Order: sequence, then C-alpha cells, then structure tokens
Amino acid sequence: MYFLTNTTIIMATSIIYRLSVVLFLFWSHCAICQDTTVMRTQEIEGVSVSFEKEEMIFEDSKSFIVDFYIGEGKKVLLLKQFKKYQLVLLNERLDVLNKISLDVKPNRIYEDCLGKLYAVTKDYMCEIVVHNNEVTLSKESILLDDMSFFEKCVGSNSHHYLLKSFSSHGKEVTYTSLKKESDNESIVYKVGDSLQIADVNLEAENIKREGYSSKDRMGEISISDLLEMRDKAERVFYFETVLEGNEYHPLFMQNDTTYIFDHLNDWVVRIDSVGNLIDSVPIVHHLNEEWGKELLQDKGRDDFYAANVDGAKRKYVLLNAHTFLPEREVDLEKNQVLKKVMVYNGYAYYAVRPNFQSNLNKLYRQRL
Repeated sequence: MYFLTNTTIIMATSIIYRLSVVLFLFWSHCAICQDTTVMRTQEIEGVSVSFEKEEMIFEDSKSFIVDFYIGEGKKVLLLKQFKKYQLVLLNERLDVLNKISLDVKPNRIYEDCLGKLYAVTKDYMCEIVVHNNEVTLSKESILLDDMSFFEKCVGSNSHHYLLKSFSSHGKEVTYTSLKKESDNESIVYKVGDSLQIADVNLEAENIKREGYSSKDRMGEISISDLLEMRDKAERVFYFETVLEGNEYHPLFMQNDTTYIFDHLNDWVVRIDSVGNLIDSVPIVHHLNEEWGKELLQDKGRDDFYAANVDGAKRKYVLLNAHTFLPEREVDLEKNQVLKKVMVYNGYAYYAVRPNFQSNLNKLYRQRL
C-alpha cells in the first residue's frame, strides 16, 4: 500500500510538471504573437546583437532588378526583361505607382552630390525625374567623358560643393570646398600617412625605372631572363593589387554639417557649412577584424552603420549618434555576396536571388 501511494504521488507530480511546461510555452508563444516586431537579442562584448526577419517587398516574374534606389521621395527600380528596360516608381508603402519603358539600356542608377538620380549607360547618363507620382527620363544626356565634376563631388551644403581627390597612388585623400557663386576652391581636410605615401611612391618609381620586362635584346632569351621577367611581373601585380588603391575616409552630409570619417587617425571630424571645425570624436568601428571598409548613411534617420563582413555573411553595426561607438549589430539573413545595400528609415534594402537555382532576383528589406 505504501508503494502504491508513492507511485501515485510521483505520477501526479509528473503530470503537473508537464502541464506547467505546456502552459508556460503556450503563454510565451502568445506573448510573442502579440508583438510581431519582436527581436531576439543577445549581448556580445557590450554590443547588442539583433536578429530580424527579412521581408520580400518587390518581385517581377519576368524581369531582373538591375539596380534600385530607396530614399526620401524617390524609390526607383531599374528592371530588365530580355533586352528591354523599365523604370518603376514605388510609393512610401512600396507599392508600384508608375512604370515606363526605356529606349536606352542603362546598367545602373547613379545619385550625384546634389541628390539627383541618373540612369547610366556605357556612354552617357540621363536624369531620372520624379514628379506628381510619376517617373520620367530626361531627354537631355551627359556624356561620361564629361563626368569629372560628378566623380569628384561627394557632397554639397548651402554655400559649397565638397570635392574629393586622391594622390600618391590613392594613399592621400584631399577634400576641398568650391563656393557655389564663384570658382574659389580651398582645402577643407587632408589625410594620409606620410611614411606609407613615401614607400608607395618609391616603389612606383622603381617599377617605372626598371620597366615591366628585362632589357630589350635581339636573339634568344635565356632562362635567367625569363625568371627576371617573371619576378618583375609579380612585383607589378603586387603593387597594383595590394599597395596601390584608394584609402577609405568617406565624407557624408547631414543638413549643412559635413562628417569626414578619418580612419587613419581614428576620429570623425565635423565641419560646419562655412568650413569651420565643430569637433572631432574618436571612433573604433574600423578596428574590428571583420570590418568591410564600408559605412552607410541612413538619410531618413541621420544614422550611420558600419559593415562587418565574414565571407558572404554581412553584419551592420549602428553607431551612436553622439559618441559614434558601436551600439547594435544586426546580421543580414541572406548569406550571399550582395552587389548593393542601401539603408533608409532603419531598414537595409538589397536585391538578391532567393536561391541559386533562380534566374531572377527580388528586392528584400530587413530592419536594422
């Protein structure tokens, strides 16, 4: 009798425990369902890491998304169906407002330093005009050979154009301001490592002096000559692929304030509309081993994001608006190499094939 009583108690306790687990899971599930925007977060070295579900926002069963632009008042897609091209205008809810066929064959959408959009072909570009919920393509074109100003101009405020130039094989970056009402140009900011610049310039001079191959000669080429030619070719290849290249110190505009991220000296410099220094704030996002040398600006919220890349996996880190320290890191759900990512109003936008078997891509977004 004693044995039966204890067995009954054990069974009853087991049943009560199982019911409590089921009820706990049920109420937990209901709590999650009540908030569809809930995020799973964890803390890693003081940075909040969030996981948001991506959503597909545009697809066309017959067209490939060549390029896209998502910004304030302008949400435009460039589509290609066989050899025909279209421009598609979306509204704020990302519904299709307007669609036009093009007589030209653009390969990308380009935004200039004044915020104008262009459809760019291999020879010229035409302005994309958005007006009264309609998108049109200007008949006037600009030859790509005349794009030197567009390539240099990286921002503008109420008084100046901000121009960017490289020297010393890309190791020195210079920002200058050009007054809109005159041709007066002055240096705003310059950044470059003097030792690195000297080393690169010296190596370039040595390569130029020695030439790409061994000395000219008639007759047979010996094995030693071939080895010498190989060594010089490898030296040139290393210089062009490793040593030579533009350093990444980007400039952004927020209202009339200029932000220059000086990754060499570990600070962001803020400059007012007339060129006076406001302050300089220390930065650390570029010290991450996975940093992909990419910063994105969310013009809808005046936020900055640093991109960390691990193979095909991309993570975006929100920088604090005042301290510029990393605050929150979000993994993009798509583990594919992305040609382009834009950030607007707290969302990352990107076009990608849903799987490797698909011939067409779709436009996705994911909350950051």
